[in-house]
Amino acid sequence: MKFIFYNCFVFLLLFLSCNVPQGKQQIKEEEKEEKKEEIKIINGVINVLNTEKSNLEYSLYLPSDTNLKELPLIFFLDPHGNSNYVISLYQHLSEKYKVVLISTKAIANGKSVGEINNIINEILTECASLVSIDTNSVYIAGFSGMARVSYLLGTNLKRYKGIISIGAGYDKPLPWKDSSFCIIQMAGFKDMNFAETYLSSQIQRNVSLLYTGFFYDNDHSWPVDTVLEYPLLCFFASRFPKYKDQFFNNWCNYLKKIPVRDEWKKALYVQSLYNLCLITKYYGKNFNELNNFLNLYKTKKLLKDFKEFLKQEQVEQQNIIKNIIEKDTLWWQKYIGILTTITKKELLSPKDYKDIRILNYISLVSYSMANNFLSQNDFLNAYKILKIYREADPSNADMFYMWSVYWAKLNNAAKSLYYLEEAVKFGFNNLLKIQAESSFVYLRNNQKFNEIVEKIKKR
Repeated sequence: MKFIFYNCFVFLLLFLSCNVPQGKQQIKEEEKEEKKEEIKIINGVINVLNTEKSNLEYSLYLPSDTNLKELPLIFFLDPHGNSNYVISLYQHLSEKYKVVLISTKAIANGKSVGEINNIINEILTECASLVSIDTNSVYIAGFSGMARVSYLLGTNLKRYKGIISIGAGYDKPLPWKDSSFCIIQMAGFKDMNFAETYLSSQIQRNVSLLYTGFFYDNDHSWPVDTVLEYPLLCFFASRFPKYKDQFFNNWCNYLKKIPVRDEWKKALYVQSLYNLCLITKYYGKNFNELNNFLNLYKTKKLLKDFKEFLKQEQVEQQNIIKNIIEKDTLWWQKYIGILTTITKKELLSPKDYKDIRILNYISLVSYSMANNFLSQNDFLNAYKILKIYREADPSNADMFYMWSVYWAKLNNAAKSLYYLEEAVKFGFNNLLKIQAESSFVYLRNNQKFNEIVEKIKKR
């Protein structure tokens, strides 16, 4: 009952703040073309634009050539606001499926669901004044923390016709929306949220046949375009039926190359591909092979055992949270050292993949707890957690950034600037976060600090 009430509350909150451009609000096609030319929007390249109302920067990609009067659209939410990077990954899919891609720097971790929804509304309103969008084909894609946001927005707002969630699950059944609404949950085998996401996909599958998952050999990151094609085929197979044979042939050929030791991977791929057959109504030559493999006793047992294996992994994750407080840094150094040796192995067993996920989970928990302790100025615990964080994930940009904040709070400018520079070197580029950090106030006139900020601006 609490869950239903919560969803209703979120729905009302988002609905009231929603301002969807439709009907009378849309500008004539001729005026759209004139406006496109005026602000120099080019098809086939990533356009970096700013909204007129709030000057929000966003990235827009339009397919080079299309005869569709109205185009479907996918709005990508990246937890770090890396809008250009995300769009660059999927330009090929935009061209292939004739879909508009949008992302923005204005949305990142730390924003509330209401704030994110308002930003999306403003960008989509402006986009509708430039491009003819098919309002019945608007989708939302989120990675990591933004995957959780995509669940809330996608299921509670009428605008969205489907969700792509990557690297995060949802432990309760999501509501059924309509007979064409799809939810595609995705995660890499090394993703610390793999267990959560896979088990979530099994829960959601009981709600709708259009709620499914796709799992693949990668870590906690945006998937490559050949993997992200899976949800696009779920969404657009009826428009591009010729791509079904091509997709299934490619993946079924890949399945034949999977060695016997990785039979569990094959079972997960087949499970996902079989579900895609049902969603896209594909019953070609590959369908029978997939169906027959799934119905084997050994496959059914493997999938059942694997599900239990992941439940035990979740118990182990809970112990990590407990031990991170109770165990000292020497214990953690030894434990992380054992896990780190596994990452260097060439051939990985299911247990090895689990241990790699546990190592990545330690990094995730360290990030969350260090952030919390720093906000409370609990320097003793922050120092301990940051040392564990560095052991678990020595090249993580966020880890270096937190060390910079830690030393800034202790008025050690030299160490703070050193770690801030390291953070930028390893990919940290959240300029808004740096500008909002109160502990950096006394550094703002420092030459080194401003040089670091300029590096980020030039990216």
